[in-house]
Order: sequence, then C-alpha cells, then structure tokens
Amino acid sequence: FISWEPGNEFPENNLTMISASARIVARGRPVPFRVVLATETATIADAWRSVLPGLMLAALVAVPLSALAGILLARQVALPVGRLTAASEAMARGNFDQRVEVDRDDEIGRLARSFTTMAARVGQRDAQMRALLANVSHDLKTPMTTITGYGQSLADGTAGPDDAARVGTIIRDEAEHVNRMLGDLLYLGEIDVGQIIRQREDVPLAALVARCARRIETLVAERRIALTVDVGPDVILRNVDTEKIERALTNVFDNAAKFTPSGGAIMVRGWSDSAIHCSVTNTGAAIPEEDLPRLFDRFYRGDRSRGTAGSGLGLSIARELVELHGGHLSAANTDGGVSFTLSLPLA
Repeated sequence: FISWEPGNEFPENNLTMISASARIVARGRPVPFRVVLATETATIADAWRSVLPGLMLAALVAVPLSALAGILLARQVALPVGRLTAASEAMARGNFDQRVEVDRDDEIGRLARSFTTMAARVGQRDAQMRALLANVSHDLKTPMTTITGYGQSLADGTAGPDDAARVGTIIRDEAEHVNRMLGDLLYLGEIDVGQIIRQREDVPLAALVARCARRIETLVAERRIALTVDVGPDVILRNVDTEKIERALTNVFDNAAKFTPSGGAIMVRGWSDSAIHCSVTNTGAAIPEEDLPRLFDRFYRGDRSRGTAGSGLGLSIARELVELHGGHLSAANTDGGVSFTLSLPLA
C-alpha cells in the first residue's frame, strides 16, 4: 500500500489518502481506476495517541520480564559452560580428575556427561602410560644390568675360559627376554593405533591348538607336565585372522606352562554351542579372587615371588586380539588349578 496527502489544490486539506500500490486487474485486464481510502489525518493521529499508553504499559511489563528471563537463561547456559571451561583448563594443566555434574537432559547436560566420560578415559590412559613407563623401566633395568655386568666380565678377563660358555648363555637369555618384551610392546602399540583384521578365513580349532602345543613342548617335557588335548575336528573358527587368534592362544598356553608346577597337568578342551570356546586349564595354586579382574592388565604379575620370567603383557595382548574379533577371554579358579576360556562368535 501507498499513502499520500493531497496538494493545496485539493478541496480538503486535512486528508490522508491510502491505496493499493499495484493496478487492479479484473478478468485478466487492468482497469483504469483505483480504490482509494480517504481519512482525516487527525483521525490517524488520534488512533496512535490512543494506542501509545497501552504500548507503553505493555513495554513496562514486558521489558523487565524479558530481561529477567534472559538473565535466567544466560545463567543456565553460562554456569555449566563456565564449569566445563574450568575443567578443560585443569585438564590442559595435567589434572585429569575432572567431573562436571549437570542434572539436565538437554544439550548442555549431554555435553557435560560426555566431557566427564572423556576426562575419565583420558585420565585412565594417562595412568596406564605412567604405569607403562614405570614397568618398562623396571623390567628392562634388571636384564640390562645383567648383560652389562657379564659383558664387562668378558671384556676385562674376570670371567675365565671355563666361564665363557655360561656367561654367553646368560647374556643370550637376557637379550632374548628384552627382545620379547620389546616385541610385545610394539605389538600392543599396533593394537592401540587401531590395528584391524586384515584377513579372514575358516580354520579348524584343532589345528591352531596343535601348533600352540608344539611351542611349549620343550618346557612341558623339562618339567614333566602332562598335556592333554580334547578338541573335535568339527569345531571350526570362521572368518578369523588366523595369525592373531594363534598368537592369543599361544600366549595363554605359554602362561599355563609357566605357572604349572613340575609334575602337574595342562588340559585343553574345545567345543561349540552358541559360540566357539577353548579352555586351557592348568593345575597349581589358585589366583586370589581380588586379582582375577586384573590378570589382563598390562604388566600385571600377581605373584613375582615365583620368579617366573615374562613381560606381563602376554595375557593383555591375548585379550586385545580376542576382543578384536568380537569375543572375550576370561579366567576363573577351578578345583586345584586355574582355567582360561577363550570364546569367539560362530561367525
């Protein structure tokens, strides 16, 4: 619409004209006239003057209420965001024990819960890294000290010709121990950076068990351990990375052989129901119940007094590889021994 006031030549000089801005079209043809509303200018002014008190009263009520609502809304958003900012700054300084509790179900509440979960995981990773460095330093110090000491004895002639073979064997064994630990650390590093299953194939469980059993034959023979295997030929692992599952089983077999006393026994059994299962049970001392959940932690060795050599990484690697295939690895005490059970989905 457009509005105008007529000029002085118009008979009435106190009028305001209002008309549609477009031409009127009737039956597809423009018509040569417009409809114009003429109203007294004073009438329009009186209308505004009558409306203004109501508008001012509405403004007096609406402005404080809207300001109060804005302040409350800003506090609801700003306070949790401020707490999240403070917690983020604390994490940047290395303090990962941060918890932001916001009892809300909106986006701010979900953000606070996600931040708390992230902080807990980052803190756990940081603790694991510190423990990793401490354990690696501790476990490498002893063999390196032995290698250095015996190497020095060979260099300065302290070890006589009759001791050379014995010293060389000790150095070789300690070096192999260090290499095994470094190999395990490198393998865990590959898993942590997102190692994937590169090949999938079907393989009989009996074939994997037989290969793993051959790797501990020497230790079993030396300690007169009875090894029995009960795995049917119809138990088939499907769509698995053979190398990774074999490594997991080898680590479990190796652990059982190390902690089975002389004259003891290791029983291996494989079967299938709703999943594929392989249990490795060895005789010997039971594991304290409070230690069972920690068996698969990296570098955890519950009984160092037995003097068993190892990096403390074998069971952790085994669990990681099994979980990579959607399965799980568990441990439990049995009558007179300990049993580890590896379970994998049927497909």
